This record gives sequence, structure tokens and C-alpha cells, in this order.
Amino acid sequence: MLLFYWTEAGEPMPMLTPGLTARPGFPGRAHLAERYARSSGADLSDLAAYVAFAHFKFAAIAQGIAARTALGAMACQHFGDLSAEVERIAAEGLRRWTK
Repeated sequence: MLLFYWTEAGEPMPMLTPGLTARPGFPGRAHLAERYARSSGADLSDLAAYVAFAHFKFAAIAQGIAARTALGAMACQHFGDLSAEVERIAAEGLRRWTK
């Protein structure tokens, strides 16, 4: 999930999560993954599938937020219409899955 939340420069700013990591000075996802693999010795050959899955998981979470917002059950939090954001996240997950 960390690599899902880790936004890089040039990517669309997410509506539901902060995009702080897209600012100058933050390393990219590839750097994080390489550093993790080096320190842990973990095999990251399936990492792309896990990042794609993270997109699908968050798309489901965002759909739940959208449904609760539509019902007025978000304790005065207003997110507006999230349908395009849910579709964008799911489409990005699919793109990463078939890459």
C-alpha cells in the first residue's frame, strides 16, 4: 500500500490521500523498492502485482466513501462526486496489472 500512496511528480493529485511525496526532494517508488529489497533481502519480482492489487483495494475503499457521502453518513465531511476518482484508481490498477 505504501507504493500506492507514494505519489510521484507528474501524476494526478489524489483526491482522498495527500500527495506530499510528489514534491521535490522525495525519492521515487523505484528507489524505495530498491532500498527495501537491498535492506531486507526480499524478492520483489511480484511487486507490480501487489501495487496493482493495492489500487483495486483503494478503489473499493473510495467507492465505500462515495456511497457513505451520498447517504450523508460521513459526519459532515464532504468529498463531492468521487466516481471519476474511483474509476481512475481502478483503471490505473488495471494498467499496472496488464503492464
